[in-house]
Amino acid sequence: MYVTFSSSAQKFLRKYLKQDDKLILFYDTDGCGCAVNGVPVLHVLSGIGEENLQKIETNSIPLFMYSKHTVFFDELLEIVYQDLKLKLVSKNQIFTHHLQVKQ
Repeated sequence: MYVTFSSSAQKFLRKYLKQDDKLILFYDTDGCGCAVNGVPVLHVLSGIGEENLQKIETNSIPLFMYSKHTVFFDELLEIVYQDLKLKLVSKNQIFTHHLQVKQ
């Protein structure tokens, strides 16, 4: 998997990240009905080890994901900041027009 961050998305996300924080692309299924229905969310976490996380290749910001969540996404993704919102897209689909950042 490879994630490209647009330059505007990089600038927006750096406001949330401190030195030891990890940015995690998470597939949140809470309240969505079943385990295959969910929404992508970016979590900013500090003090978490990498043992349960898979490092995702990117063009800039280090990104992690739980291995079990990779099945919900395409191999090539892009995170863009446009119209005051983060968007998660691929060549095949739009995952969300409003990618939330949770701390």
